[in-house]
Amino acid sequence: MAIDDSIQRAVLIGEKNKHIIELARNWCAHLEVQQSGGVGLVEISTGLPIGMRSFKCAYARAAGFAGMDLEYIALDFYDRNCADCSQRKPVRFPNLSEVVGARDAARQQASDAQARAAEEAARALAARATRRSELAKGGGPARTGIFGALDEFDRQPTDHNQQVLVATATAASGQFDSSVQEALYDLAEAGGFTRTEGSLEVLALIGANGDRFCATALRALARGDGFLRAASVVQEHLSKESEALVPAALLSLITLASPARGPFLVGEKSTADSRPLIAAFRVFPDLVLAALRERVRSSDKHFRIQACDAISSIIKIDSSSGLKLVDDLVRSMYLPDDGYDEGPAEGAAANTIAEIMLSYPHEVDSRIQVEAQTASTDVRAALLDIYEQILRADRNSEPDREADLACEISYQRFVDLLLNLPANELLSKANWFLQSEAVRFPLLLERHAETLVGAAALIAAELEVPQSPIVNLSLKPDPLKAIEAQSRLEALHSTLQAILQPVGILASRKPETVGKLLLASFDGVGD
Repeated sequence: MAIDDSIQRAVLIGEKNKHIIELARNWCAHLEVQQSGGVGLVEISTGLPIGMRSFKCAYARAAGFAGMDLEYIALDFYDRNCADCSQRKPVRFPNLSEVVGARDAARQQASDAQARAAEEAARALAARATRRSELAKGGGPARTGIFGALDEFDRQPTDHNQQVLVATATAASGQFDSSVQEALYDLAEAGGFTRTEGSLEVLALIGANGDRFCATALRALARGDGFLRAASVVQEHLSKESEALVPAALLSLITLASPARGPFLVGEKSTADSRPLIAAFRVFPDLVLAALRERVRSSDKHFRIQACDAISSIIKIDSSSGLKLVDDLVRSMYLPDDGYDEGPAEGAAANTIAEIMLSYPHEVDSRIQVEAQTASTDVRAALLDIYEQILRADRNSEPDREADLACEISYQRFVDLLLNLPANELLSKANWFLQSEAVRFPLLLERHAETLVGAAALIAAELEVPQSPIVNLSLKPDPLKAIEAQSRLEALHSTLQAILQPVGILASRKPETVGKLLLASFDGVGD
């Protein structure tokens, strides 16, 4: 994230907090705001309440929390102390009743929706039970036992009841006639993860197949039910006849093709399975690409990450499909993003674009360069991640990779970057290249050695420019500008040292060629 973006986000937090503080003080004259912790430069410059704060009152029964999100902090303090306080001294409107009312209205809406859903579920359960009673008529003890197991599983869809039903189907599959299958389809369509999963499992055990079985699984995927079992049914039975149901099910198939991520999942075995999605792609390639394009364009970063994983799976069997999605992947780097949970979506997009670039180096590079001409520093940094992925050691362990066109282009782009003396965030990308990857490609390093020495001369020249003194002492000092200037000097020093290291190593290996070139370059640039 660029410094300007960080400042803007901090300012937005401060403006919201300022409004909450005003509402709190209007609610009660006894309510005070207490600062907790330090104060940042943006708060000093703007005067906005950005740092952590808490609320206090002489009549409070319980202490409140401190935090940056003062709306949450204020509501928590209100619930603990203010809701029924007899010592309140009102000031004016608007006050905390504004946010309390909005919060309570949202809670009531959620409660009403939950109650309606429970009533609807009870009516649906009663209807299924009535249908099962009709289907069970005229059967013997075995048939009665099967319908009893179905009824128990429907009313209480627990793992135990699912296992009982599966064991019954395994032991007496011949008793599961068309009437029992109808009851199983009713359960599979009813919704609920365990209910759907168990019903589809039993239907598979007794040999269900064909369009109806696949259609039921597709509708389950569209609801997000019976995830793994429904996906396996689609993988095995999907045909052209189910086309109308496929688009709604693709979100679940895309999600299934993406491994679980998160800070608490390190070392966990991945549950990703791209086979059902690939099966759908083989039958309906245009529908799958349309769904992936929609997910890549989503403002939800989790959807974009899942789409990138799915695209990586698809291009293994059809590399040309990746080229159809490159534009959308590049544009996704402008969408809201962060580094929490699964990490940034732009990193996933960069990795996927790099995989596409291995098959289409010129086409992808051309698209990146066009975008970089007008992109912000943040987006340009994300675009450089694509070249970084191409050059990474774990991707290029084979000895002949140096001659790969994608590697040659990526190496060239980092060298070009150094000649342009870019912003600090981009210089950090160049430093990674110089420190980690430049020496790993000795032929390319030798080819670009003279250019790198020229870049070093340009950096040295910028470092030699004296800093402008502050002429007007009456002007208010800008601490942010001072920080940015110092950061720039440090970044340039680091880059200069980073350039000299690989070039020096190469010169020591080839003194007759690169060494002489290096000395000649030094003579040309002077002091």
